[in-house]
Amino acid sequence: MKTWDEVTTDLLASGALKAAQLPPDDVDDLPWPTQLIQAIAAWIASALVLGAVMLAVADAPAGQVAAGGLLLAGAGVLLHAQRTGFLAQAGVPLALAGAFAIPSGLEVDWAFWDWICLAIGLGLFWLAEQRLLRLICTLLVLGVLWYWLTPLGWDQRCESNCTEVFQFLPLLLRQTLFGLALWWLWTRPPRRLAIWLPLRQALLLFWVVASWVTPWAGFGWSVGPYPTAHPAVGLLWALPAQLPLLLAVHDAWRRDPQAVRAVWPLLALLPLALLSPLLSLALLLLWLGLAEGRAVLLGLGSVVGISGFAQYYYSLHLPLLVKGLMLIAAGALLLWAWALLRRSA
Repeated sequence: MKTWDEVTTDLLASGALKAAQLPPDDVDDLPWPTQLIQAIAAWIASALVLGAVMLAVADAPAGQVAAGGLLLAGAGVLLHAQRTGFLAQAGVPLALAGAFAIPSGLEVDWAFWDWICLAIGLGLFWLAEQRLLRLICTLLVLGVLWYWLTPLGWDQRCESNCTEVFQFLPLLLRQTLFGLALWWLWTRPPRRLAIWLPLRQALLLFWVVASWVTPWAGFGWSVGPYPTAHPAVGLLWALPAQLPLLLAVHDAWRRDPQAVRAVWPLLALLPLALLSPLLSLALLLLWLGLAEGRAVLLGLGSVVGISGFAQYYYSLHLPLLVKGLMLIAAGALLLWAWALLRRSA
C-alpha cells in the first residue's frame, strides 16, 4: 500500500496530475479535540475584540466604516499568516464582522439584506483562501438563493392577486436547481479543490438542514400551494424536480450495471420521490452514496429518508389509512427483494 504522498508524487511525475488539482495543504497534525478547543478559543477571543471595537464606534457611522476596514485588513493578515491554527480561526469571524460593519456604517437600507449578504459572500469567497471562511460564505450565498426561491419570500414580492401556480413554480425551480448542483458537484471530477470542496460541503450541509427546518420542503408538496386542488395534478408538477435523481441513477447504471442490479429494490422506491421533496432528497443522497462510494452520503440519505417518511405520514393531504397501506406495500416490497437477493449468488 502506497501512502497518499507517494501516490500524488507518482501522478505528478507522470503528468497525469497537475499541482493545481491537489487539495490545499491545510491538515493540522494536532488531534481533533485539540483543534476543536483551539477553534473555540479563537472565536471567543475574536468575539471579545469585536465587542470592544463595536461598542467604541456604535454611535459613529464613519467609525463603523473605518472599523470594518481595519477588521478586514487584520483578518487578511491573520488568514495569510496561517492556514490552520489559532490565527486562521480567529481571522474568520473578524472578516465576517468587518464585511457587515461597512454597510452598517454607510447606513445602507437593510431591506436589501439579501443583496448585502450575496455581495459579502461572493466577495469574501474569492478574496479568502481559508476553507472554513469559504464554507460560511457559500452558506450565505445559498441562503440568499433559497430565500429568493421560497414561495413565502416570493409571495412578498407578488401582488395580492398572485396565483397559486406562480407561487408553486419557485418551489419546483429550487428543488431542481439545488438537486442538479448537488449531483454535479459530487459526481464530476473537481478542477480546483480549494474552491470545489467548500462548495460541495456547503451545498450538502445547507440543503439537508434547510429541508428539515423549512416546512415547504419537509411535509410534502401539498403543504406548498398547489396549482390545482387535485393531488394527482400536484404529483405531475413534482416530476421535473426528479431530474437530478434520474441523472444519478443513470450515472450509477452506466458505470456499473451489475452493482445496480444488486440494489434494484431502490428502483422500485423511486416513485416515492414524488410524494415529498424530503424523500426525493433522501433517494438522491442514497444513489450518490452508492455510485461514489461515500459513506457520509449513505448515512445522511438513510437519516433523511426516515425523517421524510415520518413527516409525510403525519401530513394531512391523504388519509392515514391510505398512507399506512403505502408504507406496508413498500416494506413488503423490500422484504420480498431481500429474500430474492439472499437466494441469489
